Amino acid sequence: MKKAFLVLAGLFMSAALFAGGGSQQGGTAPQAALNLGPAGQLPVVREKVTYTIGASIDTQWGDPNEGEFWANFEKETNVHIDWVVARPGEANEKYSVMMASGDYPDAFIGWGDGNTNILKYGVDQKVYIPLTKLIPEHMPNFLKNAPKIVPNIMEVITAPDGNIYGLPEVGGDPVLNVIPNGFFINKVWLDKLGLKAPTNLDEFANVLRAFKTRDPNGNGQADEIPWTFVFDDWGAYDLTSFFGSFGYPLEPSAYTMVDRGRVIFQATDPNYKAAAQYLAGLYKEGLIDREAFTNSELAVTAKTDSTPMTIGAFNSYAVFTKNNIDNYVPLLPLKGPRGDQNVFYSTSLIQGRETMIITNKAKNPEVLLRWADQLYRDFQTAYSCTYGLGPDPNKYWNYDANGNMVVNPVIPAKYDRTQQGLPFIPCAMDPDLYIQVESSYPDHKQKVALLDFYKPYTTLFTSGQLERFPDTVFTTSEEAEELAILQTDIVKYAKNQLARWISNDGDINVEWDGYLRELNNIGLPRYLELKQRIYDRSKGK
Repeated sequence: MKKAFLVLAGLFMSAALFAGGGSQQGGTAPQAALNLGPAGQLPVVREKVTYTIGASIDTQWGDPNEGEFWANFEKETNVHIDWVVARPGEANEKYSVMMASGDYPDAFIGWGDGNTNILKYGVDQKVYIPLTKLIPEHMPNFLKNAPKIVPNIMEVITAPDGNIYGLPEVGGDPVLNVIPNGFFINKVWLDKLGLKAPTNLDEFANVLRAFKTRDPNGNGQADEIPWTFVFDDWGAYDLTSFFGSFGYPLEPSAYTMVDRGRVIFQATDPNYKAAAQYLAGLYKEGLIDREAFTNSELAVTAKTDSTPMTIGAFNSYAVFTKNNIDNYVPLLPLKGPRGDQNVFYSTSLIQGRETMIITNKAKNPEVLLRWADQLYRDFQTAYSCTYGLGPDPNKYWNYDANGNMVVNPVIPAKYDRTQQGLPFIPCAMDPDLYIQVESSYPDHKQKVALLDFYKPYTTLFTSGQLERFPDTVFTTSEEAEELAILQTDIVKYAKNQLARWISNDGDINVEWDGYLRELNNIGLPRYLELKQRIYDRSKGK
């Protein structure tokens, strides 16, 4: 978490930016002077206008103010965007201060937790403007393409007061939705040491010990890291399916799942404790990367890319390593103490119900709606924005001889996914076409293959026993405000304790009962009560 001083300093800079942005240049002209083109066509306006949009994005992503996609999009639409970017650690506090002070932008994309704040800042405080009457007139591309992916999309994004306050992101990566992260192991090392891929927890620990002690990379140095992952991402995201060896796969953002209609907090389950004990034992033996708690996805990629190889096993979205892509193979779920082999599974085609929200700072909001409507116009636009630029043989994607979209085999660093667009935008991205395009790229082809690889181990979810708490459920303002505080405190405490226990900075057996008492003191019973009420309401109970 960045210090408050730095956050406030950033706010003063942001406030200055807002003063010269859309609420001034983009909004002062009356509608007649905007000279709008026909809805759904380009340019959006014939004379350039400017708006400010706030976006919360991870540190590995480039600044959209410098992105080539947005420069090209500006030329097409005649709408210039001054992007106000928040990075992890500052985003939540910065958002809260902006909303309290009134120094917020014309719109937000992927920032502000729309599902929990839509009633507070939309229905109650009128900061988020209703879009219900504007969408039919100004968003023909959205109305044409979004329902093809989610037929009831208008119902899903409509708040209890009958208004729509945000534009959704639908479709996209069905593989990421289904299987969050894969588990990969070094096949070269296994072969060199005469080992088979482990099938259970005991075998896995023995393989890691061999990786640590038997110099599998052959350089005569003890530089092997048996297992690495990214812990500090959401809520131990990389370990999501690993916990399935002990029963429940770990819900990655809030440790909250629905088991046969009952909302549960997984971090109080005895099986969660057993998983933490197992991980602590591996860490004590030096079998887990000492940097696992500070790793980023880019850091893991760099480690798996090293020559000679230094990583034995890792968790990741896919094998994004370039040098060693053929040296790692996916590992089946490990059998746990009772034979459990469960992986996390979700099938939502709605990435964000309020991916874009327009505030009352925006004059002539129909311009922003028509600008956003162009992001819904076709698959190519959505893909270029969220994955990489094309069509161009020297950028991210191009067309092959048959006219099919394919990812280029070599992608310059400048055109890597993280350097041009945003990880989320209001768009409608056909999931079948996404699979077709992604399968053309070796790194991603392996990820697509994981769907069939892991799907036999998703029966807890496909049977209906487990489900992720639905993220398309509206809350009342009072519920949202109370939940925001409770969930932040509860998940932060549970995640920090898990990190302590795994890294041997505490004894889970000694501390477990006190940990449960502290969760109750923080407000876990009330949190579960609220979550259960909201879930039941979403099911019409």
